Amino acid sequence: MSGPTPQYGPGDIQERCNQLTQEVTGIPSDVKMPKRARIGDIIEIPTSRGLAYVQYTHHDPTHGSLIRVFPGIFDERPNSFTELAKRRARFVAFVPLERAISQKIFDIVGRAPIPEDAQKFPLF
Repeated sequence: MSGPTPQYGPGDIQERCNQLTQEVTGIPSDVKMPKRARIGDIIEIPTSRGLAYVQYTHHDPTHGSLIRVFPGIFDERPNSFTELAKRRARFVAFVPLERAISQKIFDIVGRAPIPEDAQKFPLF
C-alpha cells in the first residue's frame, strides 16, 4: 500500500539533509566545520603591530605545513592578494598551520598562485 509521493521544497530537503548529518555524525547542523588550508591559501596573522600575511606552499609529512612569509605589516586587509603573492618572501618556515586555523589564531583570507620561484620545495 503506497500513498501519493510527498512534495518537498528546497528548504525541506536541506532540513532533512541537516537532520541526517546530525544523526550520522552527532554534530549539530548549525556547527561550522573548521576551514582546512589548501596549497596556495593566503593566511592572515594578527600581530601587535598589525596584520601579517603568509602563503601556504607545501606540506611535508614529517615537518608539516611550509609557509612563505611576506614582507610588511598592514593596518587593514588588502582587497587583492595577487600582487602580494608575487613578492619575494622574507623567509619560509614550518608551522602547525591546521592547529592555528582551527584555534582561530590564523585565518584563511584568500588564495593566489604560487610564484614559479617558490613552487619547488626549498632545501634547508
